[in-house]
Amino acid sequence: MIQFRKFLVTVFLVSTLLGSLTFAQDVTSKQKRSVKTISSTIDRAEGLYKSKNYQSSADKLNDAQKQIQQLAASANKDLMKLLASEHRRIESAQKLFSDLKVKLEPLQPLPEPVSGNGQAVSFSKTIAPILVKNCGRCHVNGNRGQFSAKNYQSLMQSLHVSAGRPDTSRIVEAIADGDMPPNGQVDKKELDSLKMWIRQGAKFDGNNPTANLNQLAGITNTPNNENRVRLQPTEPRGTETVSFGRDVAPILIESCSGCHINTRRIQGNFNMNDFARMIRGGSSGNPFVPGAPDASVIIQRLKGINSEVMPPRKKLADKKIAIIEKWVAEGASFDGLKPNSPIATVAAVTKAIGQTHSQLSRDRDQLGKKNWKLIMEDKQADFITSDHFRIIGSNRSDRLNIASQTADELRRKIVNELKTDSDQPFVKGKPTIYMFEKRYDLNELGLMIAGKELPKNQTGRWDFDIIDAYVAVVTSRGKSEERINTEMAQQLASVHVASLAYDVPRWFADGVGYLTASRLMKKSETTKQWLVDSQQVWAKMEMPFQFTNGKMGEVESGLAAFMYVKELRSSGKLTKIMKQLNKGQSFEQTFVSVFGMTPEQLFSPPKKKNNRRRQR
Repeated sequence: MIQFRKFLVTVFLVSTLLGSLTFAQDVTSKQKRSVKTISSTIDRAEGLYKSKNYQSSADKLNDAQKQIQQLAASANKDLMKLLASEHRRIESAQKLFSDLKVKLEPLQPLPEPVSGNGQAVSFSKTIAPILVKNCGRCHVNGNRGQFSAKNYQSLMQSLHVSAGRPDTSRIVEAIADGDMPPNGQVDKKELDSLKMWIRQGAKFDGNNPTANLNQLAGITNTPNNENRVRLQPTEPRGTETVSFGRDVAPILIESCSGCHINTRRIQGNFNMNDFARMIRGGSSGNPFVPGAPDASVIIQRLKGINSEVMPPRKKLADKKIAIIEKWVAEGASFDGLKPNSPIATVAAVTKAIGQTHSQLSRDRDQLGKKNWKLIMEDKQADFITSDHFRIIGSNRSDRLNIASQTADELRRKIVNELKTDSDQPFVKGKPTIYMFEKRYDLNELGLMIAGKELPKNQTGRWDFDIIDAYVAVVTSRGKSEERINTEMAQQLASVHVASLAYDVPRWFADGVGYLTASRLMKKSETTKQWLVDSQQVWAKMEMPFQFTNGKMGEVESGLAAFMYVKELRSSGKLTKIMKQLNKGQSFEQTFVSVFGMTPEQLFSPPKKKNNRRRQR
């Protein structure tokens, strides 16, 4: 154990010193956070080793190695130096397991960094194919939005590329924000290559800057490629008997993973990680012809007609092929929420939507226990269920019983305050309430469940994504019951509002949660502090409604939304919104009915600089 600490402490000090010297501007803040997450995982392994939980410690080291390999796949030289430090920590730690019978993955060497050989990223060989693949239809073969990238000269004249400054280049911003391409997502490695090319000066390395990008990329206009009619996602008509999310997606996940789903080596250029990429097709053209299964490549491949049968390891059962065939015959519509969501998420969300309250509750019981083990694997959990919640924590059972009673009482008050339907479940499937004794454990939830480190000023968290619904409460010593209950009220109200419609934005649910808790706990010192903090956050915003664009932290965004929702309540608009949501209407439909415009239209940046307040 002492030897383990010496290894890690020594390497940590060296890596910290090296990191402070090599933290160049080429490492983004997001990448820094990822490296910090890896470091935290290794720290966790150290703690588990000291407690003689060797297999769990080894599992953490395996997880850290996977995280390093994923991040290293598109790392530049500066990021690779940081990863190398963490890689050395794992290498040192693994030496201690040589005599222990634990499952420890062999340490993989780090790959060469992007442009690690000092050579410039080639426009002709690397960037042109990326642009043709992702932007070909609209901007290489067309001029949509007055943006033409038909050749290098047109691309640079468009002002979408700022040579040397990838972070201020419009093409990078549009891709990073998910605006482009409209029905898909650019691969992270491709985006990193694009950024590197721009950072290196966005230079042209061909013979003719007016040569068409298709020509540079070696693309020929064959019937199966550029001249084909591109598929678009279509919504169900309501007469279909087969659902993509419920019936087709699970079959594809089971049968196509490893070749077309969840793999870095996509076979046949046919990416099925999400529906948007699936309908782009691959080397054989479009995957299907809506309404014509016999003419659809995917059906022909599944049946082995004039081609090798797919999947090659084992032909699908005729019953499963018939399901996909029926889906294509009925129009191949998409019934998920977002075409660019991972196909596994589409399947899970569709399943959850179709489940009853009891069925979803049973699934969330198992998910809650699984998540607790992921967050707090060295602590046994107590598990209490009520009619409306499941409480999980390592606190004493009597403490959890008190929390359960408090949550039930808050639920009744929240429903009365918001005038939502008391005959319906507070949240379909029951939300989980995690009770943590330390702020550190909440941060572990952020890292393991939310995939991010939580800021130090965040002392609780809620989330709702249809599949899961939870709130997390910290009950550390010195924290008053009043503050604990006030924070719980805010989170419970937020997750309740978020569950009313699939498209309720987080900022709105947070704002209503803060407002509801402040009205239920009027004398609480916590709500008084919220008012002060929200005014300060609002005053510091660089532009109106910045809290709606997802670029503020969760705490700051929620506090700013608190101010806005207070005004909605004063004007009577909040009552109208809640009434429509309670009837099952979507958030966007509700917003249009109340304001006469979509949220995007209302919250777009004002034309005048000093116009900080717009229509409420």
